[in-house]
Amino acid sequence: EADAGKPKAEAARERLLALNSEIEVEAVVAHLTDLNAQDWVSRYDLVIDGTDHFETKFLINDAAYRAGIPLVYGAIHRFEGRAALFDGRRGTCLRCLHPTLPVATIRNCAEEGVLGALAGVVGSLQASLAVQCLASHANPAHPLAPRVGRLTLLDLSGDWSTRHIQVPRRDGCPTCSRHPQSVTLTWTPPFCVRGKEVSYEEAIDLMAKGKASFLDVRDPDEHRNRTLPGAVVFPLARISGGELPNHPGTDVTWIVVCKSGLRSRRAVELLMGRGIAAVSLAGGIR
Repeated sequence: EADAGKPKAEAARERLLALNSEIEVEAVVAHLTDLNAQDWVSRYDLVIDGTDHFETKFLINDAAYRAGIPLVYGAIHRFEGRAALFDGRRGTCLRCLHPTLPVATIRNCAEEGVLGALAGVVGSLQASLAVQCLASHANPAHPLAPRVGRLTLLDLSGDWSTRHIQVPRRDGCPTCSRHPQSVTLTWTPPFCVRGKEVSYEEAIDLMAKGKASFLDVRDPDEHRNRTLPGAVVFPLARISGGELPNHPGTDVTWIVVCKSGLRSRRAVELLMGRGIAAVSLAGGIR
């Protein structure tokens, strides 16, 4: 509870330094996007994916392949978890397992719930894979070397079943079947994450790319002093009543705006519940 409200990166840094004060930990509190992923990933020897939505997982996979470094993948949902080491230069990558983003809406942990201990179990598997990979220097003959593309599946409901699947290299994989530098990094705001926020700078960048439009959910009398040029005005009360604004396009995300960011997060919940891509502008119109 003491970590409630802290950015995850900062909370993780504090926890790691409490375990070992002699290591260096850099916490970057920012969204990973196609604009910064390659710069961040290429600084290191290995990436551990602890994110919780598909768009960022695919971005990390592609950036790791371009940089030529291994990726320790992990995911959890309700009682099920999975972990694997991927390395497209030496074997398979995440897109060999999942070539494209899922088209269905995936309910997140806030909606579906997750067994808290499952995160620890999968995280420990990822930590073991990372240590073994680094200690073996990616030498497959080393006794500690983990197998690339070996997917471990856990189900902690019932009898605690465990399975291992060797993911084969996919012919025509969108990522690792191509030359690393020919892979283009792409990212869109994740539609499956309820209540996600973006900064004003990120919002402007998305709009410049034609990927987003502003949706102002303030009441009409609030527009006298401050307006947002080009925004679609649609009060939260109308969305709460079941009405929906005309969507600007299937590939466009609503960036929802209110005075301070509270009502916009509620509007995002309602819109996402209807299958509409939306994120909240952090800090609101202020």
